[in-house]
Amino acid sequence: MSSAILRTPDLYAEFGDTVPIYFEIHNPFGESFELLEPSTGFLLQVQWGVERWLPSGAHDFLQSTRNALLDRSVSLEAGEVFQESSPLELKIPGNPGAIWEVTVQATLLMDGISMGEEVYPVSKVQFPLTHFYVFPGGWETLVDAPFDNLARLVMLGPDSVDRHLLVCCALLPKSQERQAIRLLADAISTAPNRRRAITIAASLAWMTGSNFGLDQQAWKEWIEEGKMRVRHDT
Repeated sequence: MSSAILRTPDLYAEFGDTVPIYFEIHNPFGESFELLEPSTGFLLQVQWGVERWLPSGAHDFLQSTRNALLDRSVSLEAGEVFQESSPLELKIPGNPGAIWEVTVQATLLMDGISMGEEVYPVSKVQFPLTHFYVFPGGWETLVDAPFDNLARLVMLGPDSVDRHLLVCCALLPKSQERQAIRLLADAISTAPNRRRAITIAASLAWMTGSNFGLDQQAWKEWIEEGKMRVRHDT
């Protein structure tokens, strides 16, 4: 049937921002169609989740569903695109931490699709999952050279630096991720203090999905044995 797309305006946002989420329905067919509205109106269900990481390595997952009534008809000519937007406020209770990975998906409930003389018993349009990262203030200064900034920050002592290590990891281009993992593993024993070593281990855990804590030898053996896996690798 139609092509549904969920869009966020950027790959990155900042704690406390309100960002628009765009819902698009494309008509790829050679004729028009109309979504049939239920008697109670079109219901748009938006599910969003936040995986929150703290510099200590503690992390959790928060999930919420928001329902909204769509107060307009959905009728598309051939090749036409329907677009609706909804604001998403990037606030959650408690310590915001160092980095969030936000996932958003949505479902539009309806009574069917009318195309030409036919009515198709389609009950929903599913908007596929999309994701983006949310960072603390000041993250923009790390964008241009995240690997160089990571190499610099691991050796700085102030605790205000801790959460920016994870931000640098999230900003890395894929071509530098494995190099960064090696850098972090080497830095565990040379960190300026134990708190920074813990944040380095948290950054490794976030990047790899593995968790050897402060055991530098375990990290290095894992790398040397060819077991290195980067977050979101398929």
